[in-house]
Amino acid sequence: MALFDRLGISDKVFQRFIEDGQLPSLFRNALTFVYPSLYEGFGLPILDAFCAGCPVILSNCSCFPEVGGDAALYFDEGDAETLRNHVRALLKDDSMRKTLIERGYARAELFTWEKCAEKTAEVYRRICGKK
Repeated sequence: MALFDRLGISDKVFQRFIEDGQLPSLFRNALTFVYPSLYEGFGLPILDAFCAGCPVILSNCSCFPEVGGDAALYFDEGDAETLRNHVRALLKDDSMRKTLIERGYARAELFTWEKCAEKTAEVYRRICGKK
């Protein structure tokens, strides 16, 4: 919070604990979901945002491009200008928002729990077959 104080934005930034059940409503009502993480194991919050119809802006690292595909906007680590431009664009351009929302819904369909179970079982069968 010291950084926020120093930047004079403490009154604009807040942190609070959110229950998992509250996330769909928050995503549905958000103008965009910005995920500046530098490393994730998979990126489930991206899919949560897609499923809720929330446009997504992601850091261009880790698994994010693989998960987000063409359904998200990307920025490189430390590239605040591109991030800023993406946020501004989504706030101003309803057509872009709608396009990303539609792409997000389609992208989320590629990552179902059923497909995850099938792929996991396939790996186990392959491993067990080699023994």
